[in-house]
Amino acid sequence: KPLFPYTTLFRSISRQENGFGIASGSGSGQYSRFAKAFSAQLREQGLNMTPLTTEGGLENLELLRNGETTLALSQSDLSHQALVGTGPFSGDTPFTQLRALASLYPEPLHVLVLKGGPKSISELAGKRVNIGPAGSASQGTALAVLAAHGILREQLAVARELDLPDSLKALRDGEVDAIVQVIGAPADAIRAASEDLDLRLLPLQADAVRQVLEQVPGTFALQLPSGTYPRQQQPLATLAVSSVLLCDAGLSVNEAKQLVTALFAGNHQWLAAGSVQGAQLSLANARRGLGVPLHEGAIEALQTLSQSSGKAPD
Repeated sequence: KPLFPYTTLFRSISRQENGFGIASGSGSGQYSRFAKAFSAQLREQGLNMTPLTTEGGLENLELLRNGETTLALSQSDLSHQALVGTGPFSGDTPFTQLRALASLYPEPLHVLVLKGGPKSISELAGKRVNIGPAGSASQGTALAVLAAHGILREQLAVARELDLPDSLKALRDGEVDAIVQVIGAPADAIRAASEDLDLRLLPLQADAVRQVLEQVPGTFALQLPSGTYPRQQQPLATLAVSSVLLCDAGLSVNEAKQLVTALFAGNHQWLAAGSVQGAQLSLANARRGLGVPLHEGAIEALQTLSQSSGKAPD
């Protein structure tokens, strides 16, 4: 049910005084860097935003639902699951008040091996594969992609559940044969590891991509441009989810419009502020891969921005 109008008004007044909280991620992660960069640029406009250190997209959605933050960053597929009450939210009432302010940047699926390792995803059957931390959105996508290539979890010799830095160490030390990870590209950890390891990226099969897109709302096909990582000489066929800036329906229309307008202001220096992914923001992709409804204020802001720029958002 919509929030009582006086409740929305009081929350808006409180935010004017105390600022917006934004649930981001670990201190050195991409979500945290984006939130810090965005908050720094909002500060120049007289708006106060406080990034909150969290475990990532899943916790961020829980904090948003519980009213412990005003804004949250999460993945498009995971936010759809929260909206309808499936996946890790299957025991919860659907989060029907969940709203998106904008799609930010793609988070492609990476399948990493060492030179001399498996040549295709179908060769990962019977191998030791890191599928990402338990309960993470990345693991859910990894398992869906493997299944679309005919590989169930029980068909792996070992399914490790390490985070990306630890999985790269395990690959280096010969403890795993492959890593399947969803993360914004270029990922600093992967580029850094490429200096010492001869890493290779495996492409996804076209029919497997189509199968995942049909089964997992919030995903879309993507070509990872050549040169994204060292020794990647050709574009790579994969799929991606979107990182999404989220709120609930209680955010006022004016607040939503203000945030979205600020988000796509053309004068942001994202790279200088420490966010490579922020530099990938595009008004044309503001609706890309969304698995939840846009906030009414976001719709109005995107329409105004597209009219002034001549570029309609996807």
